[in-house]
Amino acid sequence: MAALEIENLDKKDEGILCDSDDFLVEGVISNLFFYRDETMYTPTLDFAGVEGVMRQRVIGYLQQHEIPVQVGRFGSELLLQAKECFMCNSVHGIRPIKSIDQQNYVTGPISQMLVNELNPARRSGPATAT
Repeated sequence: MAALEIENLDKKDEGILCDSDDFLVEGVISNLFFYRDETMYTPTLDFAGVEGVMRQRVIGYLQQHEIPVQVGRFGSELLLQAKECFMCNSVHGIRPIKSIDQQNYVTGPISQMLVNELNPARRSGPATAT
């Protein structure tokens, strides 16, 4: 149903899903990560969502490079304060988020490092989410 809703939105190719308590969960077809205050955040999937293979690769890579990772329940306000953010799945790899509604983002150094190291040979473009 969420995928059908995205089709009706102008120039949006992904959506961000929240749980019934309005905490971030994931994208429609991707896992969500965002970086702020020298820490990478990703929503817990204890209550909803799909534990993707690429999500585990990203978490492992970040830990190997001593970049702190927080898994938890986060509201959208934390995401909107992020310096960089991306979505990932095993088909498209790492996809830096270009914008969420009216908030624009740049592909930061950590997202770029992950794109360079973990993306499949076929590079995917940035995501635009709602």
